[in-house]
Amino acid sequence: MTPPLQRLPLHIVAEILGQLDTIQELGPPIFSHRIFHDAVQDSLHAISRRILTRQVPDGILSYSLILLETTQIDVMDQNAVDPLIARLEKIDQSPSLVHLSLAEYAFISQNQTAVKWMSQDMAHELIPAINEVGFTHPETLSDNEIFRMYRAFLRYQIMCNLFCHGPCRQKLEVTEQISDFCRASSQWVNDQLLAVYSYLERRVSFAFDHVGAHNVEWAGVPIEWNESFEDCNRIQRLLCRGLPFLCALAHSKTYHERLNVLKLKIVRSNASVPDPPCNLISILLWCPRQAGDVAGNTWTVIRRGPPVSSYTAKELEEEAYRKLSIFAYTMWDNADLTVEQLGEICTNIAGCKDYFKRYARYWDGKDLRLAQKRKKNIYNAGGRGY
Repeated sequence: MTPPLQRLPLHIVAEILGQLDTIQELGPPIFSHRIFHDAVQDSLHAISRRILTRQVPDGILSYSLILLETTQIDVMDQNAVDPLIARLEKIDQSPSLVHLSLAEYAFISQNQTAVKWMSQDMAHELIPAINEVGFTHPETLSDNEIFRMYRAFLRYQIMCNLFCHGPCRQKLEVTEQISDFCRASSQWVNDQLLAVYSYLERRVSFAFDHVGAHNVEWAGVPIEWNESFEDCNRIQRLLCRGLPFLCALAHSKTYHERLNVLKLKIVRSNASVPDPPCNLISILLWCPRQAGDVAGNTWTVIRRGPPVSSYTAKELEEEAYRKLSIFAYTMWDNADLTVEQLGEICTNIAGCKDYFKRYARYWDGKDLRLAQKRKKNIYNAGGRGY
């Protein structure tokens, strides 16, 4: 007698497979029973489109497709890059998925899985922080906040793929394209990308410091404990390795989990980053605001104290914006707050010092130097591991 599963029409089986959460989840059913394999062969595009339609929210899919295309073009070719930047300015709300391969469906699904997890992790980290400075934010994100985070993570990786790459092109050409990338979105949206960078920088640098501080085999890896993350070339390179890698690193909590993600051969790589993410972020931060953008931005930083020189004022303004981005000030719904309340919150944020401390700041310089010396001695004597 034929088993009930084998009596099902393939289109019904395809409907069942279309209810999976990610493309990656197709693997086990395909290898477990021939009818699932046959259904995928018969209705690959229908199943994949159904999964992605459920997995990727409205308005986000176009960004995912642009991210996919950044991996397929020659980023050294200005004529290939410019159309993608133009599409960021006019996002297609109903993009087509018909002509994608299974690998391309899987790429979009894998990146969306990473974006979803990191958005939740970012919210879990920051909501208690913003509530400490005057917000009253619930534990869960609104649909608008989820959209902002998803878009910011994808735009960040699009930026890295387009501008953080091998040999340098003509500086003027690259600068013009970065400026076009900035102008494709409002300063408000660019500030959301800056907030994502701040989150990723924290996660990457903390994992990097954790392993670097304790692993004997890292004795020969220079770690700039006293430098900012922007000046640590190895951290900047790790920030360019793609959303799935960044998600895996953010997801790792223990020493051994982080060591498994941070392979020594990756960290020891001497390849430079011609335009590190921090450089691009700096351009985003100071990109001229579009008309009406300033008026719509009710977040202001109130500084109390004596007058300062124009140079010092610029430094204070930059530092204030950095702190606002650390707290992801443009991500959160604030329609219920008055301008005065927003101003007070921003003042509280500007007054925060080292809310998220670097791993090594729990030690003094003498202890760090002694630890590095001992690691080298242990390594030279044949020691390995923690």
